[in-house]
Amino acid sequence: MYLDALGLAYLTGNLDGLAHLGGRSVVSPNVKELFTTLEQNAPAELQSEAGIKELRAAVSDLAKRAEVVVVSGADTSFVAAPDGRAWRDETGGQGLAISGSGDVKAGIIVGLLARGADPVQAAVWAKYVHGRCGERLTSHFGPRGFLARDLLTHIPQVIAELEY
Repeated sequence: MYLDALGLAYLTGNLDGLAHLGGRSVVSPNVKELFTTLEQNAPAELQSEAGIKELRAAVSDLAKRAEVVVVSGADTSFVAAPDGRAWRDETGGQGLAISGSGDVKAGIIVGLLARGADPVQAAVWAKYVHGRCGERLTSHFGPRGFLARDLLTHIPQVIAELEY
């Protein structure tokens, strides 16, 4: 199961709502959704070292408490598994902060799940693939100026790089 955006409202105040799926769920909240789901305030300065530590702790906390795989972040992102494993990812950049970009990441996650990847692998790979696609577009257009649909053409190439 995959939940994003407003679907995460279900977990707010009901963090054990997906526990019966035994960690076979992936949620991908943006930073505001992450802290809202945990009923906490987001850090004022997310890119400071303290803000990054707070973000990592929140991602891990949601993963453990809700028993789901969590993908969240901004310039620095984290993927956390319910068993405490966590990965830091700094691929991407400002250009991914566009409407529809998260939907592309969701499509990558769901596509990898459909291909048989376990939820943790799908989340880690999808975050990296999404970020690398953003970096490729940044090298062509600069840090801003591309659309979410522009990411799509790079997905197969980046996945091929992972597979070989």
